[in-house]
Amino acid sequence: MMDWFIEILKPPILPAAVVVVGLLLLKKPFSGVLSGAIKTMIGFMLLVFGAQIVMWSVSPLTDIIWNGFGTQSVLLNSEFMGAALIADYGFEGFCVMFIAIVVNLLLARYTKANGIYLTGHHLLYSSLLITVILGTLTPLPPWAVIVTGGALVGVYACLTVKATQPLLHRVTGSGDIGFANSGNTGVLLGSLLGKLFQGKKKFEKGQKSRFEMKDVVVLSTVVMFFYYLLFSIAAGKTQGNWGLDCLLYAVGFGAAVSVVFLGMRMLLAEIIQIMYALQARFAPKAVKGLDASAVISYCPAAWMWGFLLSFAAGIAVMLIALLAGARCVVLPGVASCFFTGGSSAVFANAYGGKRGVVISSVAVGLVISLSIMWMTSSVQALDGYGVAFGETEYGVWGGLAAWFARLFAGA
Repeated sequence: MMDWFIEILKPPILPAAVVVVGLLLLKKPFSGVLSGAIKTMIGFMLLVFGAQIVMWSVSPLTDIIWNGFGTQSVLLNSEFMGAALIADYGFEGFCVMFIAIVVNLLLARYTKANGIYLTGHHLLYSSLLITVILGTLTPLPPWAVIVTGGALVGVYACLTVKATQPLLHRVTGSGDIGFANSGNTGVLLGSLLGKLFQGKKKFEKGQKSRFEMKDVVVLSTVVMFFYYLLFSIAAGKTQGNWGLDCLLYAVGFGAAVSVVFLGMRMLLAEIIQIMYALQARFAPKAVKGLDASAVISYCPAAWMWGFLLSFAAGIAVMLIALLAGARCVVLPGVASCFFTGGSSAVFANAYGGKRGVVISSVAVGLVISLSIMWMTSSVQALDGYGVAFGETEYGVWGGLAAWFARLFAGA
């Protein structure tokens, strides 16, 4: 009976069913409920199709690196990793996410740690990762994985928003919001290093950079083309129309980015709306945790420097690991460095000016690559996808969770 129930509620049915219940509770009209459910299911299917395009565009690159250097490689992109894991762990991951939302709401309403995490896709990625860690590294049965994972993610969501509230106040001047992003550890690190290495010069509030490129899809395509060219030349894979092939694979990668972004927005749009409504009704005094885009406009110049410097640090780690013959090489991703490196630099600028931006951005880039290398080496179930989660939370907290899971299991 339970197996039949789980089979019926497998994605995309489970998130669509939650959307239907949520919209009915919000007293939405039938047309709105129907539209929300269908868009949620379409979003899921777009993620599945997008994940297939990702495999098509990334697999040749991983083959080139393996055949040329004898090492595995992963590209950092949380959206792609999330899309891939939904296909294998979707039911458990969504259950963990929904329990985490309930736990977060309860803590926000009844405790002083009243942060509420309102960034749906990062909450989903965290839920998927903890599902994989607990499900593959511990002897816990599926129901215990879901309950334990939901509780852990819910507590983390509440505490991380509350911890960043005073830091965001320094940036925005507003004391009623916090930061809810998978780069929160990077933000904390950036603020700390900004305090420790304060400089006299600072990027002015609202100051723009000479290099303005905010289209993540275009940036991702350009960087992927660079990776293909670099590793094809280095590995001696320059036969035939190799340059054209590199371009087509890079453009295919850009198409995958577009499809996955659209799918994730459609999948979570109604769920996020329901989260906001629940927060307003059950925890109106909670500190609302907002995504990285909420701080870009406060200092675009610092943001862009943070992106560029953290990406450069990731490239340095990649080259050193490649030359050292590491088991797995991490290729820094545009979205990871753009949002995590960029946001941490805005916080670093608020505390330490330009010197803080430079030091913290490089440090965050190093932490992203090194922590993800540690985490992926600890969780073998994440092998074979060609991509990996790409922000500090997954590397730092995911690595610690994997370590504790192995300790619990006696491995």
